[in-house]
Amino acid sequence: MRSLYIFALACFFASCAMDRAFADYPMQCAGGGEMTANYYPAQGYIEVNFRKAPQGANYAAPGAGECAWMDRAVNDGEPFWFRYALPGGQRIERFMLGPGSCRVLGTQPLPAGVGGYTVGLIMDVSGNTLAALINAINSGQRFTIQTGNSGQGYFTVSQILF
Repeated sequence: MRSLYIFALACFFASCAMDRAFADYPMQCAGGGEMTANYYPAQGYIEVNFRKAPQGANYAAPGAGECAWMDRAVNDGEPFWFRYALPGGQRIERFMLGPGSCRVLGTQPLPAGVGGYTVGLIMDVSGNTLAALINAINSGQRFTIQTGNSGQGYFTVSQILF
């Protein structure tokens, strides 16, 4: 009976920890600045690196390339990048965001004459949300993500709002 009680307690605490690890909260971001995006076609996701804004978005809008929770800054113990898994039907054949902000990770060659990733260029993007995210990063537009800490060193994105 005692081992059943211990097992039940362990399951309860494990489920509570899982709920906290994957809870979603709004985080406001501003594209541009030093924000970078990397596309991993084989894994089907895009990773976006950002700077942590010094205060919450309710108090001051994040600057170019920054993200913040609505009520507070992203703290030192939290990740500085998020991962957006591409929903079914959305894909990128190849893309670049300039100047030098993004790397193309995949098998597609760069177009001729585009040395050093110095131009803003988007090619063969399908999916409105994905295209809007890439454009926001490139143009400095503000966007909000519903995100939670994966517990593996990055935030996971469940929704993107523009």
